[in-house]
Amino acid sequence: LGAAVVVLVAGSVVGAAVVNWGFRLTRRGGSLVAARGLVTRRHTELEIDRIRGWTLSEGLGMRWVRAARASALVTGLGDAARRGQLLPLGPREEARSLGVRLVPDPGPLLPHPPAARRRRIVRALVGGFLVTAAGAVVTPLLGWWWVLALGVVLVVLGVPIGLGRYAALGHAARGSSFAVRSGWLVREEAVLQRRAVVGWQVQQSPFQRRAGLATVTACVGAGRGGYVAVDMAAAEVAPFTAAASDGWAAELAPR
Repeated sequence: LGAAVVVLVAGSVVGAAVVNWGFRLTRRGGSLVAARGLVTRRHTELEIDRIRGWTLSEGLGMRWVRAARASALVTGLGDAARRGQLLPLGPREEARSLGVRLVPDPGPLLPHPPAARRRRIVRALVGGFLVTAAGAVVTPLLGWWWVLALGVVLVVLGVPIGLGRYAALGHAARGSSFAVRSGWLVREEAVLQRRAVVGWQVQQSPFQRRAGLATVTACVGAGRGGYVAVDMAAAEVAPFTAAASDGWAAELAPR
C-alpha cells in the first residue's frame, strides 16, 4: 500500500510537470496567451475583454505550502479549470495578485454565522455516528471490531473536518466585483465582476429555514455557470445580491 501511494504521488508530480512544462503567460495586445507542455506544446489565447472573473483553488496539500492555482473565468470558454489557467501552481500571493490585475478583489471575506458552523460539524459527524452504530451491532454478532474502530475514528475526525469546512466559507461584495468561497479538500474562491451575473438562485431547506440560513448561487455566463455562497445568513441575502449585481437584484428583498 505504501509503495502504491508513493508511485501514485510520483506519477502525479511527473504528469503535472510534463503537461505544464515551460508554462508562460504573456499579454499580447488585448489577449493573454498561455503556452505549456514538454511533449506536446499547447497554446491557449484568452481575450481579456471576455474575462469576467477568476478563481483561486487551494488543495489540502497546497495550503500546507501556501500554494494555489489561478484560473480565468471567460465567457464562452468551457473547462475553465484547465483551458483558462493563469497559473497552474505557484505561491498563493502571486496567484492572487495575478487575478487582481484582471478583476479587483472586493476585500476581506465576511464569515458566515455560527449556525453554519454547527451545520458543517453535524454533517461531518453523521457518517461517523452511522458507522459507529453499525459497528456496535456487528461486533458482538460477527466480531467485526474494525467497523466500530473505524466509526470512532470518523467521529473524532469529524469535528476538525467540520471546523475546516466552516472556515472555508465566506463572501464579499464591494465596488465592481464580489467573491464567494467554499470547499475543504479543494478550497475555491471565485471573484467575479458584477456585470457577469445574469441571475440569482436562493435555496432554503427546512433545516436552513429553522437556522436562519440560505444557500445563494450567482448564475453567470462564464466558468461553470454558477458560484455558490453556502449557508450564509438569510438576512444578508438581499443586501449581498443587491451589492453584487445591478438594481434588478433588489427583487430578492423580502416584501
